Amino acid sequence: MILTATDIQYILQNEEADITRLLLGKAPEGVNLPLCAKCIQAREKMKTKAPLWHSHPSLAYPFAVSVEQGSSQATALFKQMIIAELFKKGGPSIPDRNNPEFLHHNGVVPLTGGIITADLTGGMGIDSYFISRIASTHYYFERNEELCTATEYNFRELGADNIIASARDITAGGCAALKELEGKGISLLYIDPARRTQSGGKAILLQDYEPNIIELQERMFAVSRHILVKVSPMADIKLNLKHLPKTSAIYVVAVENECKELLYLLDREHDGSEPPVYCCNVVLFYNQLNNSELKNTNKGISEELKTQTTDILQIIKKDVVKISEEEQATATYATTLGKYLYEPNKAILKGGAYKLVSQRYRCRKLAVSTHLYTADEEIAGFPGKRFIVEEVLEFNKKTLKDVAARYPKADLTARNFPLDTNALKKQSGIKDGGTRHIFAVTLSNGRKTLVVTIPADHNTSAGK
Repeated sequence: MILTATDIQYILQNEEADITRLLLGKAPEGVNLPLCAKCIQAREKMKTKAPLWHSHPSLAYPFAVSVEQGSSQATALFKQMIIAELFKKGGPSIPDRNNPEFLHHNGVVPLTGGIITADLTGGMGIDSYFISRIASTHYYFERNEELCTATEYNFRELGADNIIASARDITAGGCAALKELEGKGISLLYIDPARRTQSGGKAILLQDYEPNIIELQERMFAVSRHILVKVSPMADIKLNLKHLPKTSAIYVVAVENECKELLYLLDREHDGSEPPVYCCNVVLFYNQLNNSELKNTNKGISEELKTQTTDILQIIKKDVVKISEEEQATATYATTLGKYLYEPNKAILKGGAYKLVSQRYRCRKLAVSTHLYTADEEIAGFPGKRFIVEEVLEFNKKTLKDVAARYPKADLTARNFPLDTNALKKQSGIKDGGTRHIFAVTLSNGRKTLVVTIPADHNTSAGK
């Protein structure tokens, strides 16, 4: 499984080559062509998924599925932050909603003495690697022996000598991985169960995961007080709480305004009180930005800079909600549009903070099921995109035709509308692009409306 110097040279020389052509050709002497081809394909994905991995051409990738399903560097760094916060003196801090921003850099941080962690479903090891950077010892388990061997080799290439890798199955043989951890003084267990049904479909319910974490909770708590569980980002937050009653915190993780992960932090000694839901949107900046650049978080980063470095600086915007707060909140609803239109980021929407957004940020919700908001003034610190309203038109065939003639290219979005976005694009003929964003919405009085807007700034697409 180890790549030789000849293999690495071949990979670097053929990074832009057609894989099919390479496999059909004759393998150069001393080159493991099948493995090299897999590595070339994987490294293309790693450019954006895990730049640190891409910067090490000696890493091996024997299985495409592990590359596809593995965590990104951004989400792995987020887990590292959660665990580091958990074991800080005094415990994790509750962020101030009025100052929700904090920075996190991917540089190797000093190891935190005394913390011992374990990843029960290791996969290709991106999560394990970054968790290990804040642990004195980290245990990695993977039931696929070949993948475990390759990942152990990759850890050594990355300099992660504090990781102990074992080919164990969490469920087989009386939970072999958990048996191995007994008496090891584990501070935190991390588990990312497989979310595929026997028929190959996506599993959303916890009881359909492999392994079944509902059944494993007590076994895991016997080994560690703290457990970090990754579940489907499509899962029902409230339903999962019923199955995971020892949840002390929930993290909704969006990267560049795309919901990627839903994390439950369990505590064996949790008192049963309602856990906070941290709605976190991660904005990535590449290269080592200096302090003056960091002061302007709206500063765009060129594609050229993105390709020149493996350094990632994460700016994480957090809003904290509780399910009971949302249930008790009072929203104000709009029958007309103000000067600004606001769209919450995906983490806020997944966290279910629909009425709370209206109440906290003093904006009017367009309708109960239309998760867009409006105000006559600019709202500082709004957790999402901001648009300036140009026109508000009653929706009918004539106005749609007129808008399409004036804006043949525009971003088009349907929200709580009889037609979905794709159907509306097809009917109108409007193509993606241009400087306008047109929303087709239903207002609180039931009116079907077209709202023509201009993004208030060019960086709001990151869901700031």
